[in-house]
Amino acid sequence: AQARRSAPTMLAGLLTLGSAATRLAPRALPRGGRSLVASASTYTEIDSFREAKWPTEWPFADKRFFTRSDESPDIMFYSEPRFVTHIDDGAITSIRDYYASVMKDGDDVLDLCSSWISHLPEDLKLGRVAGLGMNQEELSRNDRLTEFVVQDLNQAPKLPYDDDSFDYVCNVVSVDYLNK
Repeated sequence: AQARRSAPTMLAGLLTLGSAATRLAPRALPRGGRSLVASASTYTEIDSFREAKWPTEWPFADKRFFTRSDESPDIMFYSEPRFVTHIDDGAITSIRDYYASVMKDGDDVLDLCSSWISHLPEDLKLGRVAGLGMNQEELSRNDRLTEFVVQDLNQAPKLPYDDDSFDYVCNVVSVDYLNK
């Protein structure tokens, strides 16, 4: 995981270096006058989803994977609204682009562990968008939701919706909080 986190940082450094090399030392560039970065092929964020190597078996059979360092009730932490963005702009763009590639106008979406942002493409005219999260104030400020429910899925893991009532169920950067 550490190596994956450092790759964007290294790429940003290469882009900066490539840009600076173009401005400062055009004679040092490869034939054709383009930097190495400018001549590189483009790898989109969606490619990383398509090329993921998923395990063939459930990798978390050991109960230790579902214990937490803090077993206090989640409601204690989530009682105060937190209007923060939990992922960077590149990650937001990646997930929005992916959603745009698979969802279509009119689709019904359940956003699990929802908050004040759902990361759904703004130009997509979805049907029902239900949010299930832990803080009413955060959920009420999410302009993509057509409805919402406040529920702690670790205390009450049964969803308050009929089976097959959504085209898509989303859970962005929160699955690790669900340990029941």
